[in-house]
Amino acid sequence: MQLNRNVLTIVTTVIVAFAAGHLVQNADSYFQGRSAGSDETIIASSQDAQRRVSVVAPTNRFIDQVQSLSASSASRVPPARASRVSDHEIPPLPSDAGAAPAFPTDTGALARRMARLQGDFTTPAIGGPRLNQYGLPCKTSMTATPAPAAMADLTITASCHTDERVVISHDRLHFTARIPNKGELHVQVPAMTDPAVFVAELPGGKILTATASVPEQANFERLALQWTGPAGIQLHAYEFGAGFDDPGHVWVQAPRTPSAAMTGRGGFLTRLGSADLRGTQMAEIYSFPRGQTRDDGVVRMNVEIPITEANCGHEISAETLQPGLDGRLQSVELNLTVPDCKAKGEYLVLKNVIRDLKIAAN
Repeated sequence: MQLNRNVLTIVTTVIVAFAAGHLVQNADSYFQGRSAGSDETIIASSQDAQRRVSVVAPTNRFIDQVQSLSASSASRVPPARASRVSDHEIPPLPSDAGAAPAFPTDTGALARRMARLQGDFTTPAIGGPRLNQYGLPCKTSMTATPAPAAMADLTITASCHTDERVVISHDRLHFTARIPNKGELHVQVPAMTDPAVFVAELPGGKILTATASVPEQANFERLALQWTGPAGIQLHAYEFGAGFDDPGHVWVQAPRTPSAAMTGRGGFLTRLGSADLRGTQMAEIYSFPRGQTRDDGVVRMNVEIPITEANCGHEISAETLQPGLDGRLQSVELNLTVPDCKAKGEYLVLKNVIRDLKIAAN
């Protein structure tokens, strides 16, 4: 009935509006057609209206016409039905009705009720692969592919170990890295042997392995220095008589790139590991190409330790890796105590810890 009431309201409005318009038109005609001798006051011409204003007072006969017109218009509109709110109201509860029953929240009780309703009801098992916090399936894998300058490109996929620590080993070389939040770690490692075998240990003890064939490894001289914690140890190479900060000084702040070795411009340094991890294992490897330089001489190798707030007065340990006469990596352990914090800003220089490289010109 609500629809009919709205329609009636619209029709009534239109009819009343039509009647009002008709009334205005009749009134205009009525005033314009009145003679000057009637008993009504007539508005003068527009020029006289600017000087004097008269009020038009309709006669009783005019009022009778308006009332008759309004009555005839209203008689054609059916009366609107009054809305009855009681038709839509919810009947009240009986006075003797008690409180609404309380449904149990115990899941065990719910399971027992369900078992009575359906004897073969069982809780559905959750299937499908595990997902990480980004909705990606949990995958773990590692691949190793050869790269220029006797390097190996490692890709570790561990989508459910994001922002966690992974330990990577290659022969005697060890370092730790953080898995990015996308779950895929890319790192380039100098091949210390051929074939190059890599092992990665994920949190929880899961082991991944990968192997790459890197025959170019035989064309490079490689030396490594590795340590644990914030020792701040550095490997320095001084090529052919270069001094500190000279163009031939290769270290972590002037490491060069593998392309320098490929074009015969000298060696390069690779730093591995994430320094912001607790108990991190770091490594630096110096690589020099054999037979690809015009220089003839010696590359002097030093281990240097800047004395900082993090290591002053502490005992530190490190290890050097260098191929022996048989081509296998040999290690030398370093254990020392850093001077106290009064010496902050100074350097410890350890010479003859790593054998210098004798380079023959091409």
